[in-house]
Amino acid sequence: MRRPKILTIDEELRLLDWTHRNRNFRDFCVVLTILRTGLSVAELRELRVADLKPSVETFTHLHIGAKVGHENKRTSIPVTKEFQGQLKAFLRWKHHRGEAVTPNSYLFVSARFTQVSVRHLQRIVRESTLGAFGTPYRPSDLRMTFEACTVPQIPADTQLRTPLEMD
Repeated sequence: MRRPKILTIDEELRLLDWTHRNRNFRDFCVVLTILRTGLSVAELRELRVADLKPSVETFTHLHIGAKVGHENKRTSIPVTKEFQGQLKAFLRWKHHRGEAVTPNSYLFVSARFTQVSVRHLQRIVRESTLGAFGTPYRPSDLRMTFEACTVPQIPADTQLRTPLEMD
């Protein structure tokens, strides 16, 4: 059985920086969301804008519905201010691109504005890690990075940029 690859703080920063500079903002947010929530790609695929409730402006938790979470249980994941800011920027980016941001809309969609596939989410992670490290990682490796760390790995004073130009 293959051992998961758990990223160090420096590797996590390198991955996020590479993905931000070389991929679109959606791909960056996909990688960031897995790292910050530990969600599987199947759970990530099912996320909707409404999962950022109670209010997109002041949300402190990502609410995962029973149909999305493991064992059909509703889950609430705490959200750091850094991650909250990135998700707000992502919603603005989606709106600017003409993507739906209604409560029932999927958070991550394909280029055709349809629900993104699990396979495509896996490809985003594989291509991002391949570009950043020269070797592909699986989404489960990013999940293990989240689970292995009891505190956020990114230092509080680290500034992750939001896109200055909309794609």
